[in-house]
Amino acid sequence: MDEAPPTGTARSHLHRAIKAHDANDPATALAHVIQALKLEPDNEIAWLWMAEFCDRPEERLYCLDRAVAINPDSPARRTRDRLLFRGVSATPPESVAELAEPALPSVYQRTTDMRASRSLGHRLRSRLHRLAHAATNQTADHTRPSASAHHSPRWSSWAALLCGALAVLASLLIVRLTAENDAILIAVVGPMTGPESDIGLAMSNGAAIAAADFNRTTKGAHIRLLFFDDQGDPSTAATVAQTIADDPRIVGVIGHGDSTESLAAAPIYQRAGIPAITAQSTSDELTAYPEYFRTIFSNRTEGIMLATYLHDVMKQDRVSIVTGQVGYEQELTTQFTSAFQQKGGTIVRTWTISDADPGGSIQQIVAQLKADPNAGAVLLSLTEHHGYEFLLASRRAGVDPAPMIASESIGSDRFAALFAGEPEEIKQPGFFTDDLYAVSPLIYDAVSADALAFEQEYEDTYGTPPGWRPAKTWDAVTALATAADRADIKPRHADGETDIAKVRTAIAAQLHAIDSPDTSFRGLAGPFYFTTNGDSPQGFSIGQFLDGQLSSAPTQYRLVTNTTQYDMAKEVASGRAVKIDDFYVRQYRVVYIGIEMIELRDLDLTAESFTADFFIAFRYNGSDDAYDIMFPNATSPDLDVGEPIATSTTKTGMHYAYFRV
Repeated sequence: MDEAPPTGTARSHLHRAIKAHDANDPATALAHVIQALKLEPDNEIAWLWMAEFCDRPEERLYCLDRAVAINPDSPARRTRDRLLFRGVSATPPESVAELAEPALPSVYQRTTDMRASRSLGHRLRSRLHRLAHAATNQTADHTRPSASAHHSPRWSSWAALLCGALAVLASLLIVRLTAENDAILIAVVGPMTGPESDIGLAMSNGAAIAAADFNRTTKGAHIRLLFFDDQGDPSTAATVAQTIADDPRIVGVIGHGDSTESLAAAPIYQRAGIPAITAQSTSDELTAYPEYFRTIFSNRTEGIMLATYLHDVMKQDRVSIVTGQVGYEQELTTQFTSAFQQKGGTIVRTWTISDADPGGSIQQIVAQLKADPNAGAVLLSLTEHHGYEFLLASRRAGVDPAPMIASESIGSDRFAALFAGEPEEIKQPGFFTDDLYAVSPLIYDAVSADALAFEQEYEDTYGTPPGWRPAKTWDAVTALATAADRADIKPRHADGETDIAKVRTAIAAQLHAIDSPDTSFRGLAGPFYFTTNGDSPQGFSIGQFLDGQLSSAPTQYRLVTNTTQYDMAKEVASGRAVKIDDFYVRQYRVVYIGIEMIELRDLDLTAESFTADFFIAFRYNGSDDAYDIMFPNATSPDLDVGEPIATSTTKTGMHYAYFRV
């Protein structure tokens, strides 16, 4: 780290820090922020900037805490509250540890501890009050400090110590009553540690935003989340599930992060009568458990839609499948094969990656695929790990069939990031994934305003794009909270000892009652409801990787929530819509448009006019009516884009057209 010079004021160091930050020199920027804090430890802006340089959430929380302590209305409060809500404990960054409250000599520590206890009690009460919108239901009466809690020099030492202890006990009692009795408790369980801990983090982050959003708007009881770690392991998931089921405070479960863990836990939840909602488990076997719901599609639905997309949109009637021996891979392969053959398509070959020798079987599949010019389109019905290993080998072998499409376990930017350290990827971003299509439960570039607002809030709060997992977790938490609200579930203290079995049954009944657009709640992608078997009717996103990023493919399927808007029989007959069970999804085109301004001049404020010269670019598939647009505010009513100055078409049928207007 570059050492910042000790000269100047705190403000001048902050200005230098910002300048260095904008120049992409974080070491110098951090040095100036540290110097600003040494000169002025109570500088709110300096602590906010210090938080920006903290990678660990514990250190970030400490900095945000300091900022909020200086200014209770600090813009840091919301982010700080979310970290607290996730159970993060504050730890000062090592670089500014000397600015933390120093310890007194041991002879004074007893008195200091007493004072700290009273201070802690006050802070806890204040914190609980400020966290009301995000986690729990509180009142001013609960958080008003008592006059007897203030220190008086006339008190004897034993009386002061007693009052200090009472302050601590009162604060802890307030925390317990507020956390457990003034809120409805929901468990969130997933891989919070282990190799898939990023999935658990995405779940917990999405759940925290959902709880805060619900608590901020509900007129009923608030919800609070309890987080559990199944480590991405089925046996651990079963143990954790039993712990949750045995807890008389918990009314429902959000989890798990994978079908294997969900299936291990499902019988336990079923015996306990506790409703569960998964945001990520697609296994069809979950429908055997009446109180298990999901906010993601099932393998059956995914198989139908993959077959529809390949046959009806990509116009492919021959497909080869690469799959594995994992239950998810086999189940999805079976569902796709059945649906594709019903459409008249042919499955040319099905290759299976062997668990006994995955590397060897992948090399054999790649060699056979490369040697077969009639393999047709390729479906990767694979887990993320198998998909990574297969693309690594196939791209290096020069296998590049068009089109190639993959299941939802591959449909995220997270998957593309797995290749970031490979030499080919460093030299040419997207080397391994470019032109690969993949299913995704949600892609943000072609969704509703609610989903875009969630994406922005997530990035503002956590500093990273959300992907689809937090959004589906948001829907799951909101569904469970909505069911509890509609069941008129009261916090435990309102009724004394609550019969948890009746509460869980009532919430499950309300979840089953969310069964149509009329009884739906407002999900991130539109009206949200469940089918009779706990699945959720929803749109179907197909993404296409380009330069290591997943964006919406030109044709998407969206849920039809108002079937009177179209003649659905004609829509299905024309191929524009698909009926799955009792709901419909319908095709929509996605056209990407880019504008680059060349010149803007002749601004006339009186006439409210100006002259503009600009490039406009289109990316689309299908007919050229994608750029049949009009400029309603043009002074010349016949203004159009004219003839393209350049066009091109990729091997996957994507068209590019450039115009100068």
